[in-house]
Amino acid sequence: AFGFCCQASNGAPRTDVKFGLGAMATGNLLWIAQYFNKYPYHYIERLMQTAVWIFSDGRNPASILALKDSSAARLRRDVATQLGV
Repeated sequence: AFGFCCQASNGAPRTDVKFGLGAMATGNLLWIAQYFNKYPYHYIERLMQTAVWIFSDGRNPASILALKDSSAARLRRDVATQLGV
């Protein structure tokens, strides 16, 4: 299981912050969760985090790092396609 911050500007939570089950995500956040579930272990965590922030904080898909790894390019393409850009 993975969990990601959905507020890029807020940084990581403190160590004493409690988490609980909430409502199921919808829209693009649900899409990206299903995407990563479909391709487990294909992406390093910082790429996954950046993709979450694209949808939660309105970041540009170009913010997905341009690594030599073809999976980064594929993720950038698929996120841009989902957003229609």
